[in-house]
Amino acid sequence: MNKFVFRALASLLGLLLSIGACSYWLRGTLDDVAQEKPAAESAGLEFGKGTDEYGCVKEAAARINQTQSIKGAALTGAFLEACLKTSTATPGFCDDVPKWDDRFKSGAWAVSVCDQFGQDSRYCRKVMELIPRYCDRTHQFR
Repeated sequence: MNKFVFRALASLLGLLLSIGACSYWLRGTLDDVAQEKPAAESAGLEFGKGTDEYGCVKEAAARINQTQSIKGAALTGAFLEACLKTSTATPGFCDDVPKWDDRFKSGAWAVSVCDQFGQDSRYCRKVMELIPRYCDRTHQFR
């Protein structure tokens, strides 16, 4: 067998094995998130009853700092969304938040929020990108 064909087949086999391993890992992570999401939402609803919108964001930033992972970001996002539902309004909370459908501005805004909390991870940004959607849904006339 020609060296080129052998290398091509070896590369293809390596690629397929890598895809399979990533798929297996991701499926396990998604299963974990699905099992743990109700508890994260319940914790968010409970926490939100005793704080305002800003308090929910502050707590979410602290939680994502403790769990720097895809799973941690998903569960922190579930916590934040639930927390915001039961929290009291923070005056001006959505005033400077860009529209959710402006992906460039909302992404840059999320980075600036993470910076305020000393976070520079992509996980923090993904969690904070939920706030523009929340503001669009709850403060429709801004």
